[in-house]
Amino acid sequence: MPLSSFGRPRMPSVRCALLLTAVGAASVGALPVHSVFAQDLDLRRAGEVLPWELNKIVRLRALDDGRLLVVDGKDALVYILDPRTGSQQTVGRQGDGPSEYRLPSHLLAARGDTTILLDILSRRSFRLVGGTLQPARRDSLLGAVRAGLCGMDRDGFVVATQGYVSRARQASGEYGGSTGPKDADSLVVVRYRLGAARLDTIARLRGGYGGTVVKVNLVNGRGQGGWVISAPAAVEDQACVFPDGWIAVLRQAPYRVEWLTPDGTRAASGTLTEETIAMTQREREFARERLMGTSASVRAIPTSEFPPWPDHAPPFVSAALEGSMIPSADGLLLVPRWPRSDQRLWIYDVIDREARRVGRIILGEQSRIIGTTLGVLYILDTDDDGLHRIRRVRWRS
Repeated sequence: MPLSSFGRPRMPSVRCALLLTAVGAASVGALPVHSVFAQDLDLRRAGEVLPWELNKIVRLRALDDGRLLVVDGKDALVYILDPRTGSQQTVGRQGDGPSEYRLPSHLLAARGDTTILLDILSRRSFRLVGGTLQPARRDSLLGAVRAGLCGMDRDGFVVATQGYVSRARQASGEYGGSTGPKDADSLVVVRYRLGAARLDTIARLRGGYGGTVVKVNLVNGRGQGGWVISAPAAVEDQACVFPDGWIAVLRQAPYRVEWLTPDGTRAASGTLTEETIAMTQREREFARERLMGTSASVRAIPTSEFPPWPDHAPPFVSAALEGSMIPSADGLLLVPRWPRSDQRLWIYDVIDREARRVGRIILGEQSRIIGTTLGVLYILDTDDDGLHRIRRVRWRS
């Protein structure tokens, strides 16, 4: 987390949504950016808004018959939504029984309409066939990879990242050890079959650790709680897996994508040109707003008191903090770029399997891509009250 509190409950932060676009979208006016790409898809107003409002959608999977499995992180419940009828039903319930979960976290697509539901808190996995929940089984590896779970292919192989070396700091000083991707100096990408006892290392990545400071609020000269603040612009390299077993590795220095086949063979790699964003005071304040919110106590922390800022923004955002790249059902990789303060848009680079950028998807400040099926994007829109709506957009014929 970029921001955590101690000594008092954590203050709510503004959710920063990620955005996307689709082919055939209606024109909504010129973008405030000079694009060099012919395939810019502006999806800020495209598609069909589905008829539900939920509190905090954290995962979505579309089934073959059009129904949607959704995990609500605030309610800690799984729902099945039917766009044809408008119905909404709860799948399972909270508890510790064989068909109950404590904190549903991930929906991993297996073959057909079979889905693996993970309960990270109890380290158990469930099998969902359509919308029917089957009894849980315990998986000891979930605790080891929970901070960096990247996805699962159709054959049941899970890909995740693990912190390899860390130098996270607390008020008491510095400590080392295995930790999450954002707080690690370096990462390993591992693959394993769910329920197995063996992890295979397939790549090494740069972690996102960039320093941590403690900011304590003083009342009458005494500490009154405060913030632990990690470097906002320190971004980890990332990995994800596609249904067919291909793995994309995203690196930032230089900005590039490396493709690995299911057997681990390197298939393609290519450096991507990027628009450099100077990390000015305005860009620092925008990053602070996105990651920490806009409360008076947050605004009172000068950006100069943060851990070191880079001279230029990273090419993409942290998966641990703002949103991960999306392995689309069409075999294309969608990478959320670091947003500019003068645009306040979320722009996704579209990368093909030859490691080339073939277009971009443009979404608004309160939107992000939450799931895909063949030719279709599911976009999550957040309203001014923090409620979530789902938009369905056809972007490829």
